[in-house]
Amino acid sequence: LIDGLEGLTNERSGLLSAAPQAASSAYGWSVPRRLAYAQRLELDFAQGGSALSSWQAAAHGIRAVYPQLALSPHMELQPLGPDPRSGLWEFWHVASGAEPRRRASDGRIEIEADSALVFVLLPGGRFAMGAQAVDPASPNYDAVAEPHEFPVHDVELSAFFISKYEMTQGQWERLAGTNPSHYLDNPLVPWAAKPVEQVTWSDCRRVFDRLGLELPSEAQWEYACRAGTSTPWWTGRDRESLRTAHAANIADASAARAGGTWQ
Repeated sequence: LIDGLEGLTNERSGLLSAAPQAASSAYGWSVPRRLAYAQRLELDFAQGGSALSSWQAAAHGIRAVYPQLALSPHMELQPLGPDPRSGLWEFWHVASGAEPRRRASDGRIEIEADSALVFVLLPGGRFAMGAQAVDPASPNYDAVAEPHEFPVHDVELSAFFISKYEMTQGQWERLAGTNPSHYLDNPLVPWAAKPVEQVTWSDCRRVFDRLGLELPSEAQWEYACRAGTSTPWWTGRDRESLRTAHAANIADASAARAGGTWQ
């Protein structure tokens, strides 16, 4: 107990630092930063506040897409509107960065160094989870399915939010106060816009718990990735479908031009 108290009051921990963005890997955000964030939410969700007004304006559109869902405003999230391709509503996570912007040309979101996490609201539903390499005529056939993916079984999920993109190094650093990533330097992509790596499951649990976030369950992850499909890839059964749909980041000649050294 004494060690813990001394750690909390130690200036080096950053917990009592008055710096606007102070955070430490051990304790997360400083107390002044947490207070400033709470005061911001209080102001934004007061009558006439920007966040409350945004949720009120979005309420009708959200009900139209999710008629069975009674969704109350989440103070940590603000609506971005529906994705122009899927029609599913997207939200940005206030604590993790600035509001992302949509491209004027196609409405798709641009992730930049200061962008916040983007969450997609997925409707609940039943789906066939798992994969099998036995019967090509049955659901979720995959010729290279592993034994632990069997048997294919039905799972039902309630509606949930899931991050649309990989978490960036900038987002992790803003939330955790540190950046453990190895791949930092590349002239084509700012380090803060690259996916964070070199983090463990335990690291994620520790950091996310501080801000009400959590890792998706295995069922949530597969439900989101399948997106209503039953093929090995959401683009189809054939691996080449990934290429024709421009759905995968394949290590081809363009990777070599960008400085990739892997095989």
